[in-house]
Amino acid sequence: MSKTGIKICKQLYALTDLGPEDKVDLNAMREAMGVMQHHDAITGTEKQVVAEDYARMLHLGIVECDIITNTAFNKLFTNNHLDDTNPAPQVNLDSCMLLNISQCEVSEKSSNFVVTVYNPLSHPVSLYVRVPVTGQTYSVKDPNSKCC
Repeated sequence: MSKTGIKICKQLYALTDLGPEDKVDLNAMREAMGVMQHHDAITGTEKQVVAEDYARMLHLGIVECDIITNTAFNKLFTNNHLDDTNPAPQVNLDSCMLLNISQCEVSEKSSNFVVTVYNPLSHPVSLYVRVPVTGQTYSVKDPNSKCC
């Protein structure tokens, strides 16, 4: 999780007009990212116990950001689902934080999964999305269930 991660949290928080209870979650990440700006955190000259505390704070911030992301996406899905007789299902999003070593439990162990790609930039981008998988054949579809 980097400055992009906190940017995504802040944007989704604002976009979905989440309440003060979610602001506490957002502040946990802000505080962790603020501490990471300390010269010892940047250079790695802190003592081991301090490094472990930095890691703990950052982990808690990431967990809190995941809560915001789940809450925001569920709010977006619910708002776009206008059928009152069949309410929108609650979606539990899982983040793959170990992609730098090509590891993602959801994509490696699930027979069906959905990849949600969020572009936090103010302009369109065209990039490849890498998803670690263990199978040999997969069907990839766009949001309209059309094959890509």
